Amino acid sequence: MDKDYTTNLCTGILAGAAIGLALGILFAPASGRETRLKIRENTSRFIQQARDRSARISYQGEQRITPY
Repeated sequence: MDKDYTTNLCTGILAGAAIGLALGILFAPASGRETRLKIRENTSRFIQQARDRSARISYQGEQRITPY
């Protein structure tokens, strides 16, 4: 694939996701306080999952590198 096409495609996908997220927040049926709480909870859960995956991948890498 052409590099410019791939870059434009990724940029378009990210821009669309950002616009969708913004519109979703603006037109959400929950109050602003509830929405912020949900975002905070989801962000915290996402960060914890990322940390867990990172630790697991690091451990697996160490197991492959470390001699028996």
